[in-house]
Amino acid sequence: MDIAIVGDISRSMKTFHRNKLLRHIDRLIDELEVSPESSHYDFITFHREAKVHNNFPDPLFHNEENLKRKIREQII
Repeated sequence: MDIAIVGDISRSMKTFHRNKLLRHIDRLIDELEVSPESSHYDFITFHREAKVHNNFPDPLFHNEENLKRKIREQII
């Protein structure tokens, strides 16, 4: 399954909201898993413009730890 996650990183997202977003994303990844044979994720942020941070076929992000680290770096 391919899953795209779009996260708001504008100034309207306070620390509380960013942490809440991260918790929800972590739970989603835990529940639906990530692996070369399972779910693949694409992470996109937006502020003034949208930016894609990784792509579905990138094997680096078929690993839960790498995926969560990349998402955390972009949100915090």
